[in-house]
Amino acid sequence: DSPAVPGYTPNIKTVAPVTVTYGSPDVTREVVYTPDTQTIKVYYVDQTNGNQLADAQKQGPADGDANYSTHDTITKLQSQHYVLVNDQTNGDQLKFSNDGKPQIYYVYFTHEMKQTQDKKPVKETIHYVYANGSQAAPDKIQTVNFSRSGKTDLVTNVTNWDNWTPTNGQFAKVDSPEIKGYTPDIKTINPTL
Repeated sequence: DSPAVPGYTPNIKTVAPVTVTYGSPDVTREVVYTPDTQTIKVYYVDQTNGNQLADAQKQGPADGDANYSTHDTITKLQSQHYVLVNDQTNGDQLKFSNDGKPQIYYVYFTHEMKQTQDKKPVKETIHYVYANGSQAAPDKIQTVNFSRSGKTDLVTNVTNWDNWTPTNGQFAKVDSPEIKGYTPDIKTINPTL
């Protein structure tokens, strides 16, 4: 029987016996081993949601070069705001094994995140009017500014926001102006947020 060589198939599995007699010439037999077809599979996975982003499958001879690396696909995904977490190929040029089993590699990504800020002013306007609706005194206007922080997922363009918080306290207490001969229906506007 021809010896087993991982990843290769002999053209003659069993060399048939040859009957020789004294004076027969030397007998030479040649067994040729052909490389078996091997498979490499590479899966590119989004760890944020579990989706498969891309894949590649290569076939070739045992111990041969696959002429493939993950570099180009990683570069393309990074341009779409994916962040490389782990490349099981280590970025190497891949080579086919000789064990007859598919070689499977995973390349994992997460989403690039960006800190985001948002601001919003809230105004309080107090109108001072006579009973007939005409202006009794200039309006009093106060502003409280609110801000919030968030993180924007640059792949999905979705922002997760924190709660709004005031950046300059609350509206101050305001006493209504005194106008001779008139009494305001509200003497003091108390602080509010």
